[in-house]
Amino acid sequence: MKTCSKCGQDLDETAFNKNTKTKDGLASICRACASQYYYNNKEHILARHTQWRIDNKEQMYAQNKKYAEEHKDELDAYYNFYRKTHKEQIHEYGKQYREKNKDNIKARNNDYYATNRERISDTRHLYYLRNKDRRKLCDRRYRETNMGKLSNAKHNAKRRSFGFNNINDKQFACEVWHHLHLEDDHNFCISIPDFIHKFVPHKNNDINQMMSINAIAIQYWLDDLW
Repeated sequence: MKTCSKCGQDLDETAFNKNTKTKDGLASICRACASQYYYNNKEHILARHTQWRIDNKEQMYAQNKKYAEEHKDELDAYYNFYRKTHKEQIHEYGKQYREKNKDNIKARNNDYYATNRERISDTRHLYYLRNKDRRKLCDRRYRETNMGKLSNAKHNAKRRSFGFNNINDKQFACEVWHHLHLEDDHNFCISIPDFIHKFVPHKNNDINQMMSINAIAIQYWLDDLW
């Protein structure tokens, strides 16, 4: 039994929160009194905790990092279990967060891309080269869906409006043009997936880059055609 210093009642030890700083390892006031105190002083307590986290940011980071390293397996098991049992809640929370912070997320992503553009481009290019078959399979599956058929129909209509009716009429699940500039000034387009055109460097004044993306585009078109 233990006496609560707030209400003066003699209660079982299970009625007290744990506190490692006391001799008996228990708080001086019972759970009921502690809950009532928090309810009456909630705003003040939250403000105090917020200010403490701001003033002790580095200390908190070091403590959390140390705890995470010492309890890595335990935390991984807990997080995996939580994600499996709370899929809908996590999905809904992420959806609400993205909707609420749409502008901040966009600005952050733009800043990151601007700072790491070359590294991202090299990584995407390397991924494409290593996963050609997988990407082609994904494109074929997409073209079989209603959304893919609609995208192809719009894309073909756009190409016909520009007068491209030959080799470049091959259907792809994207709406991206790549112009092949020939020596005799006859230019024509090949429809290629957006991820190729976006992440493979091809400056017009860099002949090596242009030759590289032209070879990739033509090879992609031929592989998918045959």
